[in-house]
Amino acid sequence: MFWLRSSKSNIFATQNYRPEIDGLRAVAVLPVILFHSGWTLFSGGYVGVDIFFVISGYLITTILLRDKLDKTFSISKFYMRRARRILPLLFAVMTVCIPAAWFLMLPWELNNFSQSLVSTTLFTSNILFWQEMGYFQMGTELKPLLHTWSLAIEEQFYLFFPFVFIFFGYVKRTRLLLAIIPICLLSLLVSEWGSVYHPTANFWLIPSRIWELLMGAICAIILSKWELKENNIIALLGMVFIVISIVLFNEFTRWPSLYTLLPVVGSSMVILFAGKYTYVSRLLSIRLLSGIGLLSYSAYLWHQPLFAFGKLYSEIYSIEFLMPIMMAIILPLSYLSWQVIEKPFRSPMSVFYNPRICVPVLVIWGLCIIGLGFAGIVTNGGEKRYSGHDRYLASLDEDQYVRYVTENFNNLKLSDYGDQSLKNILVIGDSYSQDVVNALYESGLSDNFNISTFHIWPQCNNLYFNRNATDGINDPEVNCLPETVWDNLKLQDLIQTSDLVLWAAHWKLWETHLIPTSVNVMKDLGATEVLVIGTKYFGDQRGINYRHLLTLDYGTRLDTSFDFPENELAVNEVMKNQQDYIFYDLYPLFCDSGNRCRIFDNDGKLFSFDGNHLTPEGANHLGIGMSSVQEISELRD
Repeated sequence: MFWLRSSKSNIFATQNYRPEIDGLRAVAVLPVILFHSGWTLFSGGYVGVDIFFVISGYLITTILLRDKLDKTFSISKFYMRRARRILPLLFAVMTVCIPAAWFLMLPWELNNFSQSLVSTTLFTSNILFWQEMGYFQMGTELKPLLHTWSLAIEEQFYLFFPFVFIFFGYVKRTRLLLAIIPICLLSLLVSEWGSVYHPTANFWLIPSRIWELLMGAICAIILSKWELKENNIIALLGMVFIVISIVLFNEFTRWPSLYTLLPVVGSSMVILFAGKYTYVSRLLSIRLLSGIGLLSYSAYLWHQPLFAFGKLYSEIYSIEFLMPIMMAIILPLSYLSWQVIEKPFRSPMSVFYNPRICVPVLVIWGLCIIGLGFAGIVTNGGEKRYSGHDRYLASLDEDQYVRYVTENFNNLKLSDYGDQSLKNILVIGDSYSQDVVNALYESGLSDNFNISTFHIWPQCNNLYFNRNATDGINDPEVNCLPETVWDNLKLQDLIQTSDLVLWAAHWKLWETHLIPTSVNVMKDLGATEVLVIGTKYFGDQRGINYRHLLTLDYGTRLDTSFDFPENELAVNEVMKNQQDYIFYDLYPLFCDSGNRCRIFDNDGKLFSFDGNHLTPEGANHLGIGMSSVQEISELRD
């Protein structure tokens, strides 16, 4: 082919240092940093991790092939090299994080952080975070070690890859290539399937990520066996693919999936065809980019802790422009750690290069981190640092409350109405409807009814009942799954046999005008009565700031309140004036006539844990209020 020259005598087309690969590292790390800093222009900046995977697969396979050809390959040598490369700086970053976490984190956060200390040291943090959350979930930006999931993926991959290399690579590189390609394709198919049916596990776990590392390995094998001609067009096209991914993809893009081919293939094209004299190579080889590339591991490890602790600090002291300060620190700190930590452990001239010193140091260091992690877990994040009401506030576990909000609702999803002597209530809507179910339970109202539930995707809501209503609506938050009520026979049956439908959601203004039509659809399906519940509000856009509340004296703390937002008031006003359904306004229940909404009850318990969803005390307060609603009290009697 025009781009390929067979060259059996060519041991490696990339035998020497390739500065453009360091430049590609810079292209990978900078978007990740900017994405985590909140720059909307880099909405797909997370693809930098996928570029890193390709580069890692390429470089590690290159080293393995080179050692094989030099007859210097050994498993112990491979893992020693990985330990020198990964562990010293990782352990240093984690060590610096520990005192910062102690002073800035609440007990439940410190408990979670302690778990991440243990899992990160054992390279299983991706599994921990999979069990805890989604990558784009609110609150993840406050986890200092969140980014270590990618290191876990890499090290899990390198646990088995050298053995695959030994089994196939010692025979022929062609055989190694033929062994890798099917695994690569299978992993790609798994990622596409998982992005649809199991998106959280798909993002965090290794089966859907192997193909990205193997793409880099394939590049290394090709370049070791054949000498490819430089190609400006292909290399430039690869860079275009990368840039498009960074700018156009966002948190709603299924990931990893077939979409991930764009940055992965783009990176592979650059590795394969950006020879020394191509435009792409010249661009990526400029001193600034290649220099950042050399610091990319340090920059990647430092950026997330800096951002996380910076945000935690600003929650206490409300410091403006803290994020630009953190960004300005990243590269100087990365250079310092590269000189002081990375190079000494990797340089043969350093005393720390000696395995007799390096191994004990790293083992003891790692065990100390694990020990401190277990200490944080056993002490529940050091909750005894606080006393009285401070301990109540500091020990509130948001993760536990998230599980509380969803548990009852999920247990009742599309459940049959059981006791024929009781009236039937169907609760539908987004996560706000989950609060309604908890209100029924906390207040004891649930004892009087059969309850069933159905969750509607919040970006869709009443469009679930009237898909054609999207005509003429231009709102970026409109995002419906293919299913509608007409596709769900079970839901139709529950609507028909219900005595009351309770519908709750975090209503947007565009939705309110469509509610009457949706209610009429439910009535056409046989609903006896529909009670629509209004929205609620307990904090600013960041939710409830526990760290700030802990700086206040008890009396001032209990009087803390927030103005009910104007846009929420406008939603309420529209719903009050609609005649097609019964409207239950939550505003008088939680707010006073001066438009101030308290966040604590008279006993000092929070109504909400995140500014939107209710604690058990808040749910009980809502349930007591709902018990006075005529339609509910008549059914109970």
